[in-house]
Amino acid sequence: MKVFVAHNVTHHIEGTARGETLAALLARLRESGLDVCDPEETTIPHDQYADRFEYCLREIASSDVLIVEATDRLGLGVGAEMMFAKQRQISVYVICPGDSYYKRPLSRPDGNAEWLHPFIYGLSTKVFGSVDECIAEIALLVNKS
Repeated sequence: MKVFVAHNVTHHIEGTARGETLAALLARLRESGLDVCDPEETTIPHDQYADRFEYCLREIASSDVLIVEATDRLGLGVGAEMMFAKQRQISVYVICPGDSYYKRPLSRPDGNAEWLHPFIYGLSTKVFGSVDECIAEIALLVNKS
């Protein structure tokens, strides 16, 4: 099973809790024996925009699942990657904890307990509150195949 991990550019999040979450996600996926594509690990230089763009789309198109690290704000590229995967009918799993930028608890009289960003909702196959929850779902998929 091949997994593409969509996230913000890593040098922007190194040394942060978000960076640690991403590192833990990548390590856990690799420990599971999956074919993991982290677009930051390509040898294509950052200034070769067309090549990097084509690389990401090619890797997503050949993936079974796109996992999005959405513990905080995302950039344009991640949203485009989500849309591309959705159009290709590739599962999009989003790690988005409660009380984050894209998901917040609510206290409303109608009983609605949380708000989820409409595009996270619309482009996701499943939304998980943690890396552990996402990894558990991936393990179920691996066991089915």
